[in-house]
Amino acid sequence: MTMHPMPEMGRLGLAFRDAALEQAFQAHYDEQYHGYTRAGILLGLALYLVFGVLDRFLFPEVYPSLWLLRFGVATPLMLVFVTLLFLFHGPRISQVLTAITIVIAGLSIVAMIQAIPVARENPYYAGLMLVIFYAHSFVRLQFRWATLATVIILLAYELVVFLLRPGTPLNEILAGNFFFLTATLMGMVTSYIMEYDARRQFLLQQNLAEERNLLERANRRLNEINVRLDAQAHVDELTGIPNRRSFFEHLDREWRRQLRAGDEARPLALLLIDIDYFKRYNDYYGHPAGDRCL
Repeated sequence: MTMHPMPEMGRLGLAFRDAALEQAFQAHYDEQYHGYTRAGILLGLALYLVFGVLDRFLFPEVYPSLWLLRFGVATPLMLVFVTLLFLFHGPRISQVLTAITIVIAGLSIVAMIQAIPVARENPYYAGLMLVIFYAHSFVRLQFRWATLATVIILLAYELVVFLLRPGTPLNEILAGNFFFLTATLMGMVTSYIMEYDARRQFLLQQNLAEERNLLERANRRLNEINVRLDAQAHVDELTGIPNRRSFFEHLDREWRRQLRAGDEARPLALLLIDIDYFKRYNDYYGHPAGDRCL
């Protein structure tokens, strides 16, 4: 039996060394979690839309800009990729489409942070943290895709606060970066553990399946050997005729059958046939001819 090695950390995330095993895992992962991912994306999209109510009450002076970003730009784009997620089903495409959808949501929140006046308290930092945790745990994104999505969002945030949002207080920048980086690291650990466990469970299933196949083959081989041994025990090797053991087993079986029949039992007759002077036949024609005759 081939014992497959545990997954290893590569340049692009966790992977098995065996390319065929990695491909099988990706297909298994997609089959197992595709429905879960769809449900998670729909729930996340619904919450994203519901949070739009806060735009109107928290920032009445800029809510048209916030709604334009949320409902006019981000939501249509996300709906496109969510639709593609429901239309197409594959080991890699589901991960890519889910990651793109999350990036769109995260970038829209970064844009909302930029749209809110610097002087106002900005609660959308918390929303960005929710997106980070969501990417790493809620929709079963694999480690590489979840990490890529959150890194893109964080880079966009850094670009906004340092270049496009002048006047942002230093303490706000430091606090935001501390919480975002901490959330990202915690999320990366979470998604890493989740994917590693999924790969380990898949590997155990593969090894158990191989052991089961080996056991089934061994059982078939054993049955074949038993059949041959049984034939050798009951049939004469030279003539191919049932031997003395076979005769007594048949006799015992028929005798017991008649005993079970009771009043309906029929007489059991035994016929013994012997060929006189058959040795002369063997001596004259040879034993092979005698075996064929018998």
